[in-house]
Amino acid sequence: MIPYQLFTNNTHQIDSNSVEYLTQNTYNEFSQITNKKVGGTIASTPVQDIAYNYNICGWMTKMNDPANLNGKLFGYEIKYTNPVYTSLTSGNYNGNISEVDWKTSKDDILKRYLTSECSLWMI
Repeated sequence: MIPYQLFTNNTHQIDSNSVEYLTQNTYNEFSQITNKKVGGTIASTPVQDIAYNYNICGWMTKMNDPANLNGKLFGYEIKYTNPVYTSLTSGNYNGNISEVDWKTSKDDILKRYLTSECSLWMI
């Protein structure tokens, strides 16, 4: 059996122009992406640096931090068991999402979506 290899770097170069780093990915021991550097012509100074966080079940919980973008373009947090508005929605321990927060640098306003019906998330 041939072991798979994770996609770590992707570059592009046109003619004799500088090499452009499209993505530089870092993974944890479970093959989950933990960091993605995007863009730039110097590997150590990307245009964007995206951090990913996971809970103990392996579910993604955060992409950057929407409460503190710190120069990043976008932040996204998924809440399964710990919603802010517990009077409107309860925590889900089965993998269903109870609340989502996000913010963009364009308007810098924290937005929140919550659901009390798991069927809203199912297609």
